[in-house]
Amino acid sequence: SLAADQPWTVKQDPVLQGVQKKLFQIREKRSHPHKDDKVLTDWNGLMIAAMAKGYQVLGEGRYLTAAQKGAEFIRKNLFKEGALLHRYREGEGRFSGYLDDYAFLVFGLTELYESDLNPEWLAWGAALQKKQDSLFWDADGGGYFFAGAASDLVVRKKEFHDDAVPSGNSVSLLNLLRLHSLLLDRSYGERAEKLMKAASSAITQYPPGHSMSLIGVDYFLDRSKEIALVGNPSDPAVVSFREFLQKNFLPNKVFAVGGTSEEAKVPLLKDRGTVNGAATFYVCEKNICKRPTTNPEEAKVLIQDFKPYEL
Repeated sequence: SLAADQPWTVKQDPVLQGVQKKLFQIREKRSHPHKDDKVLTDWNGLMIAAMAKGYQVLGEGRYLTAAQKGAEFIRKNLFKEGALLHRYREGEGRFSGYLDDYAFLVFGLTELYESDLNPEWLAWGAALQKKQDSLFWDADGGGYFFAGAASDLVVRKKEFHDDAVPSGNSVSLLNLLRLHSLLLDRSYGERAEKLMKAASSAITQYPPGHSMSLIGVDYFLDRSKEIALVGNPSDPAVVSFREFLQKNFLPNKVFAVGGTSEEAKVPLLKDRGTVNGAATFYVCEKNICKRPTTNPEEAKVLIQDFKPYEL
């Protein structure tokens, strides 16, 4: 079940609707099968990321609303005393969160920040990442265990391969790299490098089974971009440029939008002001910025300056 209670309607032929109604009335006389009506934190984290990304690309407001409602639901019902719970059912949240719950929700929150520009999502994501590090990080071998040390599981597994959903470790790799770029905290990058080292043997043995990890490796090896849009978020130039960033395929980038009031909340904006009072665009790599520009077209050229791969 999804935490975001969003109505989805499909237009149907009136005759078909009548047939469905009769069939439903007949089926209602039979015993109902058991239903899996749990709300899971990890799956909803992926849902939030997908809905947020869908809004960025398509501009459909209902997708953003669904992502926001999902995040608010988890914060209200599955986030207690600074830690996540795994599932919600019949008005109750239970069971301590696992690695996937934290990793997938952090992933969703970073995408949600780049959708509605609310720095609270980013701050919550950073707090969850810190909690994840304290609960699951393997200080000896690197990487994250699936369950915390206090878990009643017999074995603490550590998985890197992707299955029907990506692994918590592979999603965490991308999370750490993106948080490093947005928050300018070196510890995220250092942990990401240790995670890549821990996963390297498994990735080398079977790359197709580690596609999400390879997305993170690609981010790390590429000239990934940190983009600061400094100015009023409603400024037409800022809005237009943000839409360019969201709708075009520029995978190895993060961006932050706002004025000086957002400095403390989003470090990527810190000490970056406007030029002559106009909306200003900063394109940076590893926190080293190219010359700021007020010309959106010039900024687009700087963003698309990627390192070509050599086979």
